[in-house]
Amino acid sequence: MKLMGFKPKSALKVFHNIKHSYFIYPDEKRITGSSQVMDALINEMIAEDKIAIVRFIPRDNSVVRFCALLP
Repeated sequence: MKLMGFKPKSALKVFHNIKHSYFIYPDEKRITGSSQVMDALINEMIAEDKIAIVRFIPRDNSVVRFCALLP
């Protein structure tokens, strides 16, 4: 997953939902400090009323998807 940018929450429309949702969890065993980064990102997105646009590859040999992260 790679962060591409931010959009206003109002830019996300109902018809943009094509697939089911994924839940993203920080992994402290692999990346130290990931919980703090995730917490800061979520808090800032809530404060600014924004969503994050990310490039997401769910597994190896899978197509790239652009997704919205909602706090």
